[in-house]
Amino acid sequence: SLPEFDQLPRNFILKPSNLFNANGVVPVVGKSVCGRKELHRDKARKTIVNTGAFGASTSVSDEFIVERYIQNHEAYAEWQLHCESPLDFKFYMFGEVVAAIAVRDRPMTGLPSWQFFDTEWNILDGECDFIPREKHASKVAGFAKPHNLDEMIEAAKLVGSTLGVFARVDLYNANVGIVFGEVTYWPANGLLTQCGNDYMTPFWKGVEGAGDNHTEAPSWFHKVISQPGASTLC
Repeated sequence: SLPEFDQLPRNFILKPSNLFNANGVVPVVGKSVCGRKELHRDKARKTIVNTGAFGASTSVSDEFIVERYIQNHEAYAEWQLHCESPLDFKFYMFGEVVAAIAVRDRPMTGLPSWQFFDTEWNILDGECDFIPREKHASKVAGFAKPHNLDEMIEAAKLVGSTLGVFARVDLYNANVGIVFGEVTYWPANGLLTQCGNDYMTPFWKGVEGAGDNHTEAPSWFHKVISQPGASTLC
């Protein structure tokens, strides 16, 4: 169950234990749901469902996780309005090799936006989408190169080399420094466009994506599935 709110910081993140992605994740600022509605501990689930924040629905659990509330580094202040989530930097890793960096803007309402870059901050998906449009909003130009990109890359490489497999490592470039988000072996729900998949596949090595020798990626890695414009990427 939730602790008493007076035991928590003024601002924090509340997320249900049973949903995925950002569904049901709510920034609590000044004991309210983003200034929309006062949040009471004993009515947390009902308030979140009624607010509809971040895709919350009636499937929200009564059990919650409380996390630290972070904001963008001041260099990205323009991308974060009141209660908006910080920019999400997603590193597609093959062991310690950075294949691509996806920057995601996740607004409180509406669809998120993406842009893919290489480690020199050149746009990778300028000519074709890497993620199906039916899943995400259009690409957004204007994500500035992080002032500490090299440091973020080194952090992602450290995690990637430790795992030694294909994975996506998510980081936040926050006002308190670089913050670890998560590691997933099934990024974007396993969906990339054929264009994105064609770009990623040559990075594959060994059995799990980060071996010593180049090998052909297994069929489950680059198999085109039935959804138009999408292909699997484990």
